[in-house]
Amino acid sequence: MFRKVKFFLVCAMIAISASACSSDDSSTSSKKSGTGYRVSNEEYVVEVKSSKMVELQRVEIATIEGKDVKTFVNDDFSGRNDWVKDFKKSVKQKITVAVYADGPDEHATMSIRVFKSENLIKEITAKGEKLYGEVVF
Repeated sequence: MFRKVKFFLVCAMIAISASACSSDDSSTSSKKSGTGYRVSNEEYVVEVKSSKMVELQRVEIATIEGKDVKTFVNDDFSGRNDWVKDFKKSVKQKITVAVYADGPDEHATMSIRVFKSENLIKEITAKGEKLYGEVVF
């Protein structure tokens, strides 16, 4: 009889400790990145710069979270050749930024850079008369 009680108590302790560990894994923390914990909101900066005489035509932004997709389009740049936007996203979101521009000749360039905490994490460069670049983060 004592063996059955002891076996039941050991199984109960294992079940309790396993459920406690699994609930810790799904939680989020507000600690900074690099500590091993997932950060609930991350800050990013997307910067578009291009050579002289390049005109930005259109920027399309899509925020994707599961099946929910939100889009934003900016096509009013008044002849500017640069653009900067700050983003705050959760770890479950994906953000896509697509940029269209026109250059004066085949030597025109445009770069899209994504920064996270002042660290460059992605960079795309396009060359030519019709410029297109897309980043996903």
